Amino acid sequence: MDFQLKKIILWPVNTEHAVREIEFKPSQINVITGDQAKGKSALLWITDYCMASTECRIPVGIRKYVSWFGIVLTDGTQELLLARKSPNEPSAVNEMHFLRMPQIATPNEIIKNASIDDVKAVLNNLANLDDFSNKSSPDEDMYPSFRDTVSFNFQPQYLIANQSTLFYKADSFIHRRKLKNIFPFMLGAIDANSLIATEEIKRIEQRIKSLEREQDAIKKNLNNWLGEIRGTYEKAKEFGLLAKRDDPADDWEVAKYLNILKEIPPAVMKVGIPFIEEGATNRATERIKILRTSEAELARRIQNCRIRITALKRISDANASYLKDSIQIQQRTKSVGWFLKQLADESRCPFCDSQTDTAKNNMKRLRDKTVAINTQIDQASDTKSLFLSEISKAERELLELEQNLNQIRAELMQISENDQRVKQSLQTAGSIFKFIGELETRLREYDLLVNGGELEVELGKLRDRKVLLEKLTNNEKRQRILSESVEYISKSIRNYAKFLNAERSDDEISLDIEDLTLRFRSPNGQADALWEIGSGANYMSYHLSTLLSLQKFFLKRKSSHVAKFIFFDQPSQVYFPDDEITSDQEIKENDKMKVRKLFELFSSVLAECSGKLQIIVLEHAGRHTWENIEGVHLVKRWRKGEEDSALLPENWIQQD
Repeated sequence: MDFQLKKIILWPVNTEHAVREIEFKPSQINVITGDQAKGKSALLWITDYCMASTECRIPVGIRKYVSWFGIVLTDGTQELLLARKSPNEPSAVNEMHFLRMPQIATPNEIIKNASIDDVKAVLNNLANLDDFSNKSSPDEDMYPSFRDTVSFNFQPQYLIANQSTLFYKADSFIHRRKLKNIFPFMLGAIDANSLIATEEIKRIEQRIKSLEREQDAIKKNLNNWLGEIRGTYEKAKEFGLLAKRDDPADDWEVAKYLNILKEIPPAVMKVGIPFIEEGATNRATERIKILRTSEAELARRIQNCRIRITALKRISDANASYLKDSIQIQQRTKSVGWFLKQLADESRCPFCDSQTDTAKNNMKRLRDKTVAINTQIDQASDTKSLFLSEISKAERELLELEQNLNQIRAELMQISENDQRVKQSLQTAGSIFKFIGELETRLREYDLLVNGGELEVELGKLRDRKVLLEKLTNNEKRQRILSESVEYISKSIRNYAKFLNAERSDDEISLDIEDLTLRFRSPNGQADALWEIGSGANYMSYHLSTLLSLQKFFLKRKSSHVAKFIFFDQPSQVYFPDDEITSDQEIKENDKMKVRKLFELFSSVLAECSGKLQIIVLEHAGRHTWENIEGVHLVKRWRKGEEDSALLPENWIQQD
């Protein structure tokens, strides 16, 4: 997208006044200089607003005098007029006027002929982003649009020396996330088809995770299902639904229960409710009795197992404490061997120099004690391993007993709460139909897990689709192009920052497109991010260097998605923060030279870009900071005493 800014236009609320036009020169460094509160920064916000921004940051004090805001963009062969109604009323922000011609004369009156969405569609087409226009997305950060590319066009006053945020709108979580997602596309590492495939892979991965969680939730109950299925089978026998089937055996697998139970719903639909098999209720009662006995026995064994685990842990803790004390004693007696070696050929006391063997004998006894302590430590260590093994074994046994108990209780719940409830409620037709409904639900849940079930089928299709899409994305090629692009941009950032004498410009510098910042690595290996560098002048230098480097990179691509202009709003604020030039002549000259360096860099970059880039600087610094620098064009000088002294003409305001 080769468009640059030709005009900013303001249509007054009072139609008796003339339309206000501010003209810019393409391929130049366009400067608007002036005092505070003259409307310089508003030029950036007007441009953004007319390029279909979702919000308006134009100051209210300007909006009330303007009925429509407009800009004219040109690529040398055609011009675009993008005009948007001033948001003096909430509904007005969607009203736009769009005109596309080889050359546009500013109309005296503007009427709505387009909406924001219409203009976005045109800009997406001009930015070669219309491949995504027909893609519906449940996630708003999926595909790039022209509005995302303005991050590379604007550096407002609040941002240009910001330590934490490098790109326009990246202080918004949603836009920051989207910018991170589309950066590989903007750098040419992936094309439109690959980006669409990449984003579809993300959706597929999210769906797979969701289905796997659902699958795990069902599988979590598998340990209890055998008991539930057997209880269901027993209840079906009581209802007479399985009169010709055998009683269940302990060695029946889940599959056998399922195959028989699946026959019940279609059979009932075909022949209706069968007669009750005599003796079915008594068999259920007998089964409950057996299960209650097993439940009590398992509960007793679980209690004994817990007591054993508690005792083992208590003994293990005591052994660990003993081992710790022994090791401390061992540490204190380490020097015994050294003392004995020193006394090996001496009969004199090392402390009082008397002739005696007492010291040597005492040291030998200490040595013997040390040997005994070492033996105790070895034994305690072996005992610790043994206890840990026994505790682990007991805990596994406890887990198995608890699973068995849960299985029995699940079966008991399926048969009945008690014998009385079985006898009183199981024989009604309503209970039978309710049972069949619950059975069908349970069978469907089982079917979700077996081969060919809905979950397995959908998961299989998703995984196959993911494999196919991954072949389209070609990650190896993507990473190679991405690395080369980032390296090119990073090298350019370093060169520009070095020209501006920024700190750490001799370090290895890299653009981090994941965190949307710069990374620095010094020769001694120290790694820092941009926000750790310090100094407003450094932040400003790296902001300028990054935006200029990115624009230069976009220009070398065959198909670029970014408009070819950059707004820099008051880069000199780090040198003249109060809009005042210091009275100290030495400091004044020093700061003036620093600001002049900025314009020299702009001029150098324009030469590198062969006139295909436009830079717009909104400044309070005066002509002396750019005088005689090639490519600088003074658009306006808004200072007290000038005939044209502000964005809004005086006669617009005087009649307020």
